[in-house]
Amino acid sequence: MPVNSGGFTRRSGSPSVQFQMPERQLAGNALIDTGGILALLDRTDRWHRPCVAALEQLHLPLITSEAVLTELFHLVGDNSHEVSLILTIDHSDFETYRSRGNRRFRIVPSRDSARP
Repeated sequence: MPVNSGGFTRRSGSPSVQFQMPERQLAGNALIDTGGILALLDRTDRWHRPCVAALEQLHLPLITSEAVLTELFHLVGDNSHEVSLILTIDHSDFETYRSRGNRRFRIVPSRDSARP
């Protein structure tokens, strides 16, 4: 998909949604996602060392989004609500996450429902 100057478009197969960067752009040139932040915070995560090594090669500051921070705070926070179902089209990430008790999340809609 084409990328507009100052913004980006969702990946192919997703609804056509255009995101515009705010006018005050940060000097960072790398985006960090929830999985990367979690791996950096958790030394027992199998991705911890690769993410630390990658972080050492990047120019700071990194940029992220409110959505990433919301997801991060939910996953690491003291949340008394047990989440078992997630409505998302981001199957790749949420298939790797686990709830308390190391249980997989139920993801809707299913991957199969998007196939023609």
